[in-house]
Amino acid sequence: MTSLFAQAHSFAAHWPRIEKVAERMSRRGDRLGHRWNPQCNLIGLAGEVVYRMHVGMPVEIDASVDDGEDVPGLNVKSVYAHFRKRILMLHQDKPRSPRLGYVLAAVNLDRREGELIGWATTQEMRSAPLQRFRGGQGPTHCIDDVDLRPIWSLPDALAEAGITS
Repeated sequence: MTSLFAQAHSFAAHWPRIEKVAERMSRRGDRLGHRWNPQCNLIGLAGEVVYRMHVGMPVEIDASVDDGEDVPGLNVKSVYAHFRKRILMLHQDKPRSPRLGYVLAAVNLDRREGELIGWATTQEMRSAPLQRFRGGQGPTHCIDDVDLRPIWSLPDALAEAGITS
């Protein structure tokens, strides 16, 4: 079983593909969050690549329609690594949910590296307190990084749910 202790992963080798896919996503209208952060697709894709690298999955990303899961059973959410407060956030009106849960990744776009912070089940995320933020994003479920499940507990949870990568 792969170790999921926090460690930084360089996604520099995948950066050209991340940029290309993020541009395609932006052109087709995936602009949720663009009002407050035009790099939201870059950050999200980088976090997904970090997860895939961390667990030894092939790094395959594309601009396909979001079905709620970035990788089997999970949706990877990303924040900037330099944020003092790292929060796993889910907009209340997000229509699709992953089978198991959400993983929080922190990425540094300048250094082209990132790490996994923690995770929460879909139920925990959907029942997390709602907050409102500037920018008109609407009510958002939020869990602080210190309240997330440790990333090392994820392989067992995936196995118990019968989810394989």
